[in-house]
Amino acid sequence: MGLPENDYSPTERLRLLKGAFGSLLVHTGAILVGLGTSMVLGRLLGAEGFGNYTLFLVVFTLVGLPIHKGLRAFVLREVSAAREAGDTAHLAAVLGFTRRSILQFSLIFAALVTIAAMIMPGQASFVVVSALLVPLLALLERQGAFIAGLGHPIAGQIPEQILRHLLLILMIATAVVSGLGARITPQVAMALSCSAIALSLLVTGPFLRRALAAQPALPLPGPARPGWFWSMCLLSMIAGLAYLNQRIDLLVIAALLDTRDVGIYRIAGQVALLVVIPQIAINRYISPAMSAAFKARNHGRMQRLLAGASFLAIAGGLPLALTLVLFDVEILTMAFGGDYAEGAASLSILTLGYLASAVFGSVGVALTMTGHERDAAWGMGIAVASNLMLNVPMVLWLGMPGAAIATAISLLIWNAFLAWRVHQRTGLGSSVVFLPFLTRAERS
Repeated sequence: MGLPENDYSPTERLRLLKGAFGSLLVHTGAILVGLGTSMVLGRLLGAEGFGNYTLFLVVFTLVGLPIHKGLRAFVLREVSAAREAGDTAHLAAVLGFTRRSILQFSLIFAALVTIAAMIMPGQASFVVVSALLVPLLALLERQGAFIAGLGHPIAGQIPEQILRHLLLILMIATAVVSGLGARITPQVAMALSCSAIALSLLVTGPFLRRALAAQPALPLPGPARPGWFWSMCLLSMIAGLAYLNQRIDLLVIAALLDTRDVGIYRIAGQVALLVVIPQIAINRYISPAMSAAFKARNHGRMQRLLAGASFLAIAGGLPLALTLVLFDVEILTMAFGGDYAEGAASLSILTLGYLASAVFGSVGVALTMTGHERDAAWGMGIAVASNLMLNVPMVLWLGMPGAAIATAISLLIWNAFLAWRVHQRTGLGSSVVFLPFLTRAERS
């Protein structure tokens, strides 16, 4: 499964492997650090308090998606292009446009938050504190995207995905050691989370200034280029669909059950994500090789890459899945406390769902690396629709396990659709499991 010798020089191969390995470390670290944050907060706040904290975090992150996730994708694309072209005017214009966008969105959002606080006087302080997440996350995402676009892709991911969580854990640990752990409420935890984001901005600010200083002298920011606003809106919509698909089950549980169930289910979902770590690693590795094989029209190599990737994802995920399913109650109780043992069934169902999805192989990589991004976008839309349609009745019927079943089924529908489109578009089987069903010509 190495990168094709004829498509990359030894230096380029080493650079790609380092980049893939670094990105893997960041994504794996993000899952583990996020789990560690939930472990600390879950024990301190209890299931109901952690559920309340999680609900506000999800809602305000969802509301702020247009100005942070969409902004990040836009900045990364435009800054990378400006750097490659040596266009400092373009780079300065992006700096000015994104600064104005965050300010304008934050002013509108502040007015909405004021209205929400007046409507919910009992939760006014929690609403105001949680609302700080939106501009702070936007600034942190913007900062990370600029760092990545200026030639430091791994460093650009660290502030948002790892650093802010580590700082939050450090702040909570300091409070506990100081004897103030009992005073940490969901509102205090949210304030600490905002403080961790602000501190991350301060820590990584000098790195961004050095990266900008390494570029030729920047002119004053010019006007936004035509189409930038609508381009950012489209990127925000795509990012919003992806995030919504990951959080539909939590939102439905919050609407139909209670915040205690939200906290328990959130923990179960985060633990189940451990199963996807092998697939993340493999996808990062094979993406450039798939692109090179596609450009070389090497159908056989593409098929071998996909078959090998799916085999390794299944082989790597299976031991983790078996451990989580066989010891679900023990893991939740030991790591998070007795309150979370109720999430054992959801943990097992979600774990099996993620493992079954891995059977379909690296379908997203296969489509995007062969120029069929539109099919991947259609798949996301189908996933969101099926997730929503299944979660409401299943939660009403079975509660938290119903949400897990609905989410697992929607994952299978999504991956099955993408696997079908991979075969329709390229003639490739996305998984080693599908090889016996391919013709000899399709396998070669």
